[in-house]
Amino acid sequence: MVGVEAKEIRVLASGGVEQLGGEDFDRILLELALEKVGLLASAVPRSLLPVLLRRCRGVKESLQGSTKKIYVVLDELDHEDVPIYVEEYYERCLPLVERTLQSTQEVLGAAGTLELGGLDALPLVGGGAQLPLVRRRLRTVVACRLKLAPHPFASTAVGLAIHAEEAAQRPVYERFSRHFGVWREADSGKAATFDVIISDDTPLPAPGRPPLEIVRSYRPHHNIGFFRFEECSGVLERGRRTEGATPWNKIFFPFDPSLGANDPLGGRRVVRSEKFANCWITERYRCDHHGIITVQIARDNPPLERQYMLWR
Repeated sequence: MVGVEAKEIRVLASGGVEQLGGEDFDRILLELALEKVGLLASAVPRSLLPVLLRRCRGVKESLQGSTKKIYVVLDELDHEDVPIYVEEYYERCLPLVERTLQSTQEVLGAAGTLELGGLDALPLVGGGAQLPLVRRRLRTVVACRLKLAPHPFASTAVGLAIHAEEAAQRPVYERFSRHFGVWREADSGKAATFDVIISDDTPLPAPGRPPLEIVRSYRPHHNIGFFRFEECSGVLERGRRTEGATPWNKIFFPFDPSLGANDPLGGRRVVRSEKFANCWITERYRCDHHGIITVQIARDNPPLERQYMLWR
């Protein structure tokens, strides 16, 4: 959800279903066509699947509001022009569309526009926006105008080009759309818990402003720190589990005072011991207005400091 004003563009809220995309709708259409001729998707040679999915994508993208019946050509499987009623296809797609509508309602609620008092229009971008079922169901959720992008498949590229041209005159103030954090030990090493360093919906610093900074300090209980960074859409069971997770890079850092900056750590065994608690570890995370995250890890005794750029 974006607020557009004369001098700035501000991201109010964001969300989505990471594991759902246009290919899911293509696959539903292909499975439906195969059912009509008595075949299962598992029986189709793997080399043919990309070809058939592309063909189904073309059929899906040709759908209009008045279309009643569509045809899927399966000539590679000795079946031509398999007829499918559009409403039957929509019925199969409806659970996926409902998931996106739920996410849309959550974003509207987070931005404070669920009552639509300040919502002027809801732009529809991406290839899936052309599916008439999407617009039909959206009209039951929002009362504002629905605006289909002139080039829905190229919406990201068009938006970036517009922003590049206007960036100096009208900056964009963005927010994190997902949680970012690191896995840590809990219950004396018996469990792992996800420590959220930057939570979703956290505003990014404005251009020219100091970076966002988060600090963690503690006494270590291992000879080597093994940091597994991750971004996710949700944190469950008090940090014991995440959903919609995407792993980031991994980092090794020497907590053991006998280990130096040039000692190889990747092949060493991680050992738990209270004797390593004599030093103090500080993690200093910084995030700039581009969303680039770095971490500076420091040990006080003997002094050792390293800085890392974090990436997916």
